[in-house]
Amino acid sequence: MITSSIRHDYKNEMQSVIDLNTLEITLEAARDDISRVVLIYGPRYSDNPDANNKIEMNLKYRTNYHDIFSVRLNLDDTRLRYLFYLEDYRGNRVWYNEKGFFETRPEGYDSGYFQKAIINKSDVTKFSEWAQDAVIYQIFPDRFFRTDGDNYKNREWHQLPKTDSIYGGDLRGIIKKLDYLVDLGVNTLYLTPIFKSPSNHKYNIDDYYQIDPNFGSIEDAKELSKRAKARGIKLIIDAVFNHSGSNFFAFEDLLTKGENSKYRDWYFPESLPVSKEKVNYSTFANDIKDMPRLNLDNPAAQDYFLEVAEYWTSELDLDGWRLDVADEVSRDFWKKFRKKIKNINKDIFIIGEVWYRASNWLDGNTFDSVMNYDLQRDIYSLIIEENMDVDQFSSQIQENFRHYHPEKPDRLVNLLDTHDTARFNWELRNYDKEISDQKMKFAISLQFLLPGIPLIYYGSEIGLTGADDPDCRRTMIWDQSKQNQELFAYYKKIISYYKKKKVLRNGDYKELFVDPLNKILIFSRGNKGRNQNRIVVIINMSNRKQEINDKNIMEILKNKNLSFSINKNNISFNNNCFQVGKKQLLIYS
Repeated sequence: MITSSIRHDYKNEMQSVIDLNTLEITLEAARDDISRVVLIYGPRYSDNPDANNKIEMNLKYRTNYHDIFSVRLNLDDTRLRYLFYLEDYRGNRVWYNEKGFFETRPEGYDSGYFQKAIINKSDVTKFSEWAQDAVIYQIFPDRFFRTDGDNYKNREWHQLPKTDSIYGGDLRGIIKKLDYLVDLGVNTLYLTPIFKSPSNHKYNIDDYYQIDPNFGSIEDAKELSKRAKARGIKLIIDAVFNHSGSNFFAFEDLLTKGENSKYRDWYFPESLPVSKEKVNYSTFANDIKDMPRLNLDNPAAQDYFLEVAEYWTSELDLDGWRLDVADEVSRDFWKKFRKKIKNINKDIFIIGEVWYRASNWLDGNTFDSVMNYDLQRDIYSLIIEENMDVDQFSSQIQENFRHYHPEKPDRLVNLLDTHDTARFNWELRNYDKEISDQKMKFAISLQFLLPGIPLIYYGSEIGLTGADDPDCRRTMIWDQSKQNQELFAYYKKIISYYKKKKVLRNGDYKELFVDPLNKILIFSRGNKGRNQNRIVVIINMSNRKQEINDKNIMEILKNKNLSFSINKNNISFNNNCFQVGKKQLLIYS
C-alpha cells in the first residue's frame, strides 16, 4: 500500500458542504493501489467513545496518478468525527486518521479522528440557480450588428479587422437580433465592455458611468436588458477593474499633479512624475500605456469601483458580471464586490477570467465560476492536434475536477474560443470542409456533454473564422448564403438536447470504459450519487467503425441501470444520434 499517496484534509474539495445537512467526504490515493475504502463516522458529542457508523466510499475520479474516492453523508447532526479503513489489491489493510496510519484501529475520543465542527448556514455555497441552465452567447458589440445610425466607423462591414478597426456595431443592433438568439436556443447574453472608451474593444475605459456613445445610450442599454428578459434571455456584462483607461479622471490627475495627486495610490507608479512615453507605471500585461493597472487594495479606489458595480447592477437589472483579468485584482476587493452586488440581486452570476485551474477562487467568497480554459486546451489537443489519447483526455478532465468542490465542475464556463483566442475552426482551416465540419461538431458536442456551462462566441454557430486578435474579432455574417447552415442546425440540435437533459446541466462525470489502443472512451453523466437518469456517451476516435465485445463494460452498464442500446453481447457504433463522420460520438439516453 502506497501510504505516502493517501491524502485527506480539510480543504473544500475534500470536506465539502453540499447543503445544511449534507457533507461529501473525499479521499485521494495512488491509482490502482486501493481496492476498498470504508468511512467510519459518528457524532462528535456522544456517550460512545468511538464512532461506529460505516459506509463504503465509491471511486469517483481516475486521473493519471490518482484514484479519488468519495461518499455523501446526510446528517441530522452535522458535528462529525470520522476515520478511514483501507484495503489494497495485495491484501494489506490500514486505518487512517488525522495522526496517520495504523495496523489496528485507533480507539477513544482522543485517538485522532478527523473532525467537522458543524455545518453553519454561511458554509453553504450560494449559487445562481438560473445559471445552471444557462447557454451563454458572447458578443463583441462593435462586430455583431450595425443599425443605420450615425455611429462612427473606419472600416466597412466584412473587411478583415485591424487593431484599430471600428465597424459601428451597437446595442440597438443587438436588440434587433434578439429573436435570432432565441431561434438558436441561447438564454444568456454576455457583452464585452460597453462603457466609454477610445478603443474598439473598450477594455481601456475612460468613463465607467457612461455607455460608449458609439454603442448607444443608457436608454438603449436599458431597453436591451428589458427586451432580452422579455424573451427569457439573461444579461451579463464585462467588468474591467484591473486597469482603467489612460484618460480616466484619476489617472489624468496623477499625470498632471504627480506626487500631489490624491489618486497617486490608486495606481502603481514606479517613479514620479508619471509618463506615458516612459510607461513608468504598472499596466495590464507589459507596458500597455493606455491600460494603467489599478490598486484595488486602496480603500478609496475600492469604494469608487464598488459604487460603479452597484450602479450598473441596479440600473440595467443585471444578471451577471464577467470579471476581466480577475486573478490579478485584490481578493479583498472581490469579496466586497460579491457582497455588494449579491445584496442587490442574490441570484447574480459572477464569472472570473482565470486562464488556469482556479479552485482557490471558487471558495464561495469571490466568484461563482471561471472561464474553463483547461477544457478548451484539452479539446484542442484531442480534436485538432490529435496528440492526446482518449484515456489521457478523460484523465485530464478528472484531474481538473478533483481540485474543485464537487458542485463546481458543472458550474465552470466551457468555451471553445473567445475574443482573446483564435477561432476554433480557424485551426481547422487546412482540412477540407467535410472533415472540418466533422471536427467542429465533435468539439461542440464535447463542450455541451461534459460538465460545465457552454459559451458560444458570436458567429461560431455559422462558421465565422479568424486567427488570433484582432482577426478573431471579425464582423458577424448575416447573409445566409454565406453562413454554414449545416453547422447552425447542429448547434440548434445540441442546444435543444442539452436543455432537455437535466443531467447534462447538473450531473457528475463518470468514466465507464476506456481503450486507448482502439481509441474508445465511454463516460456517463448523471445525478450525483445515483445510478438512475444517467446518459451514456460513447466516443470512438479511431478512423473506423468498431464494436465493443467486452463483457466487463456490459456488466458495468447493466449494473448502473443505464438506458442504452445493446445488440446481444456488444454495443454497436453503427447507429444513433450525434454521429459525426468516421469519428463517432454517440449518446444513449
